Parts: sequence; structure tokens; C-alpha cells
Amino acid sequence: MNKIVEFARSRRVSLPGVLILPLLTAMLLAQTAGNWTQKSPPASPSARSLHSIVYDAAHGQVVLFGGVFQGNNDPQVGNFLGDTWIWDGTNWNQKSPQTSPPARYGFGMAYDSTQSQVVLFGGALGFYTNLGDTWVWDGTNWTQKSPQTSPPARGYCVMAYDAAHQQVVLFGGYSEPPAGPPFVAGTRWGDTWVWDGTNWTQKSPQSSPSARTGAAMVYDAAHGQVVLFGGFVSAGLNDTWVWDGSNWTQKFPQTSPGTRAGHAMAYDSTRGQVVLFSGNINDTWIWDGSNWTQESPQTSPPARHEHAMAYDSARDQVVLFGGSSPTGQDLSDTWVWNGGVIAPVVSAVVNGASFAGGGVVPGEIATAFGTNLTSSTGIKLTSVLPLPSTFLNDSLTVNNTKVALFAVDSVNGQQQINFQVPWEVASGPNATIAVSNGGTVGASISVAVLTAQPGIFNYSAGGNTFGAILHANFQLVNTADPAKPGETVLIYCTGLGAVTSPPADGEPGKGQPTVATPTVTIGGTKATVSFSGLAPGFVGLYQINVEVPDGLAAGNQPVVVEVAGAFSNSVLLPVE
Repeated sequence: MNKIVEFARSRRVSLPGVLILPLLTAMLLAQTAGNWTQKSPPASPSARSLHSIVYDAAHGQVVLFGGVFQGNNDPQVGNFLGDTWIWDGTNWNQKSPQTSPPARYGFGMAYDSTQSQVVLFGGALGFYTNLGDTWVWDGTNWTQKSPQTSPPARGYCVMAYDAAHQQVVLFGGYSEPPAGPPFVAGTRWGDTWVWDGTNWTQKSPQSSPSARTGAAMVYDAAHGQVVLFGGFVSAGLNDTWVWDGSNWTQKFPQTSPGTRAGHAMAYDSTRGQVVLFSGNINDTWIWDGSNWTQESPQTSPPARHEHAMAYDSARDQVVLFGGSSPTGQDLSDTWVWNGGVIAPVVSAVVNGASFAGGGVVPGEIATAFGTNLTSSTGIKLTSVLPLPSTFLNDSLTVNNTKVALFAVDSVNGQQQINFQVPWEVASGPNATIAVSNGGTVGASISVAVLTAQPGIFNYSAGGNTFGAILHANFQLVNTADPAKPGETVLIYCTGLGAVTSPPADGEPGKGQPTVATPTVTIGGTKATVSFSGLAPGFVGLYQINVEVPDGLAAGNQPVVVEVAGAFSNSVLLPVE
């Protein structure tokens, strides 16, 4: 009988693929407004621009390197920087590595999660000096790499780690011309390179963004592609491109930020969206994979360009540092963007045994799937009777009333809540369902109230789906201990509908019989039902006592339950 308890309380299932995109879209929309907050760390890097920061996931910290202090509004004769700093969420701490890249500005930097290290390429050092070296940061020290092939030396390039293809992507940039005379123009690049941890390889995409500087580029994990926006050729750009590992594709969103260069972007992995800020305009934009949406934060950093941003996943916030004001003043301020509290989103409600959708049945065990349903991880089961209506700071309401909870699960990014549908919803015809996570209430969804929707609890073994069916001695019927013709077996299910004198919600049943007697077939033959009702001692669990028909062939026979024209899932019963 204990196995039936496990079936009923902690049933899990993979979400159908058709739910993935609607679920992502809902997740993006169901959140409160984000905001910028200025931080006041005790220590901080000096004012600078054209530096870079990335999040080092292996060490749970944001890494800043280099840049230039344009004291006279001219980076060509500024003070070049080669220092390394770490942001821990509260303070900046300068590191003192044994080896370090030479001072530089306008370089590319990205975190390679496959190699668990930060990768830096190129940069510039004023007139006539282009850099083409590759360095990696391991949390303690910088190490120069010696790839067989490498992009031409350049500054003002952009880099991002493409997790789908496990490689760092580099695009564009600008190479200073050689010293004159004669004086010639520099080279603006529009090439694409990838770094595999050892070597650089140039790609040959069929289409590509135009050569440019001052663009911003990040990896959008929700859509499995690198996103590039804007930059400068002879004027500012506002085009959006995505890289899929082989080719660039231009996107044509309905709304888009204005033309700009020197802006910065970061990917907020909690909310599945790209955050863009400024480019001498103090606006904040969000990219959801299809369109740009301008945010309206209450506070915002002053306008700037050539700043740097990274998403600090350990603290769930985007970090911004420095940059240059529209008047050319270098900045040393630190800001964080909190993308807002994500409200729970219920994407589907199904029968807790069969996982059939279409509505809920009074008294049944049901499962709600969605996102941000809980802040806990793992499979968490309630352990008291009557069942609680709040568990781990989570609750679920049906028609604005908290209901009894069996379990709250969050495993491998999939979340579900198993609950009992209140008997009172029988008045129908619809019920509204919503979830509260830590006090944040999500939008409700409406589902139909059904008279019955039988679902048989089940388990998988040897590639087959067997019913949660017991012998009269409460031992599981299985291939090693099959049922015998003429034997009475106990089928455990839910969703059989109304019973006489139902218990209070969350209270265990006491054998109350169902109003409608189900029809049960085993191996296609109608079986005799001797009892149908609530399983004594359990919440929302039904039990059908049925006699195995004579004349069935030995082996696994299908079992189906029908109530009021509604049919259950088909499960197997081993028969001797």
C-alpha cells in the first residue's frame, strides 16, 4: 500500500513540447517592473571606459579588466589600464595575479563555461597599436595562449560564449592604421571567429552583419543563439542579428532601440531575456527573442557609452560599471539591474494519475505545471493530515481559496504542484487556479469542471506501463506475482467524481462509495465491480475492487476504467 501513496503524492511527468514556447512567453510577461539601483562599494576600480566585465560562473563572481581613462576626452592618448577586479555583490576587490595581459582598451572578453575560464582577445593601445593576443583567467591568474591561428589584431570587437555550440564567438572590430606618412584609414572588420579553448577558427557564414565597431553581443540561452545589436559604421546602427553556430540572420522586430554605439548588453538567465542599456541614451530595453521592449525604471544610471555590463547569476542582477558620459567624462559608478520579481505562471493543470488535461474533477488529485511555482528544489512531500494548504511558502488557490497540497517539486527546471481539487467546485462550470510563491501571486487560469475524468496510477517497468493494482493482501500485482482469473484486485485511481458524504478537503477518505459505478474492462472483457469509492486513509485517492474475468490469456492485459462517458488511460495488468 505504501507504493500507492508514492504514486498518488509525487507523480511526475515531462512537459509536452508544445508547452515550451508558450511557457517561455508567459514567463517573460508575468513579472513586476525592473529597476536600477546604484551601489556604494567601499572600494572600486578607477573611472574608465572601453573596459570589459563578465561573470565567472566557476567562482561565482564578476571579473573586470582594463580600459582607458580618457582624461582629455581622447582615448588615443589616455591612461591605459591593465588591472583586474572582482565584484562579490557588495564590494570590488582588486586582484594581484602573477601574470597579466598588458594594459589595453576596446578588447573582447567572454566566459567560456566549457573550459571554466574567462577568455580575452585583442584590444588597442592608442594610435597604430593593435593587439591580437589571447589570454585566459582561471580565477587567480592570467595565462597567455598560443593558438595556431588567430584573428587579425584589432580593438573594439565583441565576444560572447555560444553555449549551444560550446565555443566563444568573436565578431567585428577595428584595426588602427600603421604609422604614417602616408596616413591611411584603418580597417573595420565584419568577420566571425570562434574559439574552442585551444584555437581560433574563422567562419564563413552566408550572411553576416556589416563590418562595424561599438556593437554589443550576448548569448540568449532561452533561444539558443547569440544576439548582436547596433554599432557604428559611418553612423550609428540599430539592427538586430542572431548567430546559430553557422550563419547570421537579421531579425526585424516591431519595436527596436534607436541607433547607437558603445552600448552594453547582458543576458538575464533567470528571466530568459537580454538587457540593453544606453549608448549615450539612458534607456533600458529587453529582448525576448522576437521583439525589443523599452523598460520604464523608476531610477536609472546617467546616459553613457563604452561602459560594461554582466549578469551576476549568483545574485540575480545585472552589474554595470563605468563608461564615458556624453560630454566625455569617464565614470566609476556601479549600478545593478534587478529585473523584477517573476510571478508564478501556471501553464497546465492535469489529472494527477493519467496527466490528461481538459479540466478538473471535484475531489481528485491534480497536478499543476508551470514556472516559478516554488523557490525550493527537489521533490518535497507533505507529511501530515489533514493536508496543509501552505507548504514551503507555496500555496495554490482554486476559486480564490487555498487548497490541500500533496507535493511541491522542482527538478531539472521543471516545476509542479500536486494538489486536491476541492469538492466544492462541483457547482462549476469552470474553476480558476493560481499559485502563490513566497507571497507573489501569479495570474489565474480557468479550467473546466468535469463530472469525471478517471486516471489510473501507474509505473513503468521493462518498457511497459503497469497499473497501480494490488492483490487483496495489498501486495503489488506484477509479472513476478500476476493476478489470477476470478481473483479480486484493487485498482487505485483518481477523478471518479462525486461520492456520498465526501470528507472535508484535505481529509482522508473513509471508504465513501462513488455516486456512479464505473465500468472496468480487463483485456477488453467487462469485469465485475464489487466496490468503487474513496480509499480509506488517503486524500483524493479512489479504489475500485474488481474481479479478473475468466478466460483471459496469460500475459499483460490492458485495463480501462469508464465513468459517465469518460475513459481512463490504459494500463497493463499481468495475468496468470
